[in-house]
Amino acid sequence: MPRYVKIDLTGQSFHRLTAMEFLPDDSGYSKYRWRCECGVEKTINSQAVIRGFTKSCGCYQKDGLNSRKTHGQSGSGRTKTYNSWAGMMTRGEWGGHPSFEIYGAVGIRVDARWHDFVNFLDDMGERPTGTSIDRIDNTKGYFPGNCRWATRLQQALNKSNTVKVKYRGEVVAVYNLCDQLGLSKPAVRARALRRGNNYADAFRSFGIDMDHATAAARNVNLNYTDQQ
Repeated sequence: MPRYVKIDLTGQSFHRLTAMEFLPDDSGYSKYRWRCECGVEKTINSQAVIRGFTKSCGCYQKDGLNSRKTHGQSGSGRTKTYNSWAGMMTRGEWGGHPSFEIYGAVGIRVDARWHDFVNFLDDMGERPTGTSIDRIDNTKGYFPGNCRWATRLQQALNKSNTVKVKYRGEVVAVYNLCDQLGLSKPAVRARALRRGNNYADAFRSFGIDMDHATAAARNVNLNYTDQQ
């Protein structure tokens, strides 16, 4: 086992590898003869390739090392920008970490251009202090135009469960409106909870004239602070 294959992968490509031939043996894993884009052929466990743990014959890692030598941001002097890129790649492409199951495995992938750190650096620039990478549309992956360097607060306000209210014709986050009106966030939260988690009514209790339409309020955290 396996002496047979349930799903024939012959001819299918994953990353830099193309399945050439199923190789039955007595191990517990399906093995194929894979051909890399560079021409090298190797026998590899099919699950390692499908899950993204193995992407090439080894040239992928070598190319990455050569690329890193040109930017000087990896190794012992690893920068925050490089850390963000590596974290993004781990979540969306490389696998081998629990985060891959809720990113890459469900379709939140990294654009092929950004598999090269130098291209990522060209598009995003250096990571500003107090920020991390943020997807503008959280239903989509990592690619130019959908990513930015954002503070923890900006990322929190970008989440779908961030509570917002309608004030003077504009939909604003509760957190920002508290700052704008000079109100205590814990006090607003306490009044909202006493009113069935209704933040519009909480603001009205302070004498603030709120619009009637409000977004649903749920599990708001009014203690976000910027990253250091």
